[in-house]
Amino acid sequence: PLLKYMIPLTIVYFAEYLINQGLLTNMGIFFACVYRTAYIPSIWLVFGLVIFEGLIGGGAYVNTFYKISIEIPKPDREFSMGVASIGDSFGITFAGLSAIPLHNAICR
Repeated sequence: PLLKYMIPLTIVYFAEYLINQGLLTNMGIFFACVYRTAYIPSIWLVFGLVIFEGLIGGGAYVNTFYKISIEIPKPDREFSMGVASIGDSFGITFAGLSAIPLHNAICR
């Protein structure tokens, strides 16, 4: 019954950390090598991307645990929150493992 909370949390954290570890890092390296100077017209563009990504991840985290606190009976609530928090760890771990082959594919 906790999978309905864990799966969305895992997917959001997977996407968020894959972007950080796989795509943005490789894009930065690529543009730095191609153009010799990594020029970003405004730091606010970077701030905007980081804030947007943080809001998506934070919103998913908060809403997941809010739904658990509303829908799970009180005797099982604490255990359920502990187990559901494993979902974000799985997402981060899978993103790290997926970033390695993604890096190799992008660098070919």
